[in-house]
Amino acid sequence: MNRGLRITHWLTTGLVCLLFTASALTYILRHDEVSETFHLNLGFPAWLVYPMAVAKLGAVIMLLSKFNRTLTEIAYAGLVFNMLLAVGVHVLTGDSQIIAPIVALILIFGSYFTWKRKLKLGLND
Repeated sequence: MNRGLRITHWLTTGLVCLLFTASALTYILRHDEVSETFHLNLGFPAWLVYPMAVAKLGAVIMLLSKFNRTLTEIAYAGLVFNMLLAVGVHVLTGDSQIIAPIVALILIFGSYFTWKRKLKLGLND
């Protein structure tokens, strides 16, 4: 059971980190395109792109290191809020790209709840 819990945790955490790292790098490397999409299609200010990229990379660092429980909780919460808002915006704008944020939410919750279970059992990696 403990081995399966660890595998599940690190698999979901790895996928979350891969997804959000790719997203942040897209925000940075394709800033003009992303800014245009943010502003014209989704109605967000274009300046929001870089802070979102930094926040996503910070969350990835916390999920991988987990050196502080409170900051790790905040990172999980930030990712959940980000994906909930993404789902809402895609629904409200009629955009069809709603599957990715839903999958991300499932992975985030999987990572979070397996992490909490590991803490409760006293398992450290």
